[in-house]
Amino acid sequence: MKPFGGGAFTNAGTALKFILADKNADCTIPGMQSITEVEENIAVCRGDLTLSKNELDSIEMDRVALGDEFCAACEYCQPCPAGIPISFVLRTEMSTLRRMGWTENIIKQTKETAPKVAACLDCGACETRCPYQLPIRQLLPEKMDALMKRLEERSIP
Repeated sequence: MKPFGGGAFTNAGTALKFILADKNADCTIPGMQSITEVEENIAVCRGDLTLSKNELDSIEMDRVALGDEFCAACEYCQPCPAGIPISFVLRTEMSTLRRMGWTENIIKQTKETAPKVAACLDCGACETRCPYQLPIRQLLPEKMDALMKRLEERSIP
């Protein structure tokens, strides 16, 4: 599920090849939004699954850039008692903004989310449900502050 990391990976074809070549993966569920994406995925599935040095380098660059606190947007952390859209906060700066830039919807959601993060109950319910054991309570204010700074500057990572 989510072999493209919700759009966070540099090269979707390489990400799909990586998963398909993994002998421990029985099934992959890539999200597709167009016929072109379906055709691209089929081409990867029909092709050679051997990863080139450039593809392995690309994977390593993504791994380093995303770090070990990457939210996969599985939403298992939800619902938040304070109404915080956790994956939005954890993913927008490094994923959504790179793909979409500052849309009116992202600007609106960022402004609406900041006071919710500030009012976090610090209950830890989200962390008990996160399958990646992310330190969500620590990450939320850090990511929200970084996102608000980017909003002020209208910058994109």
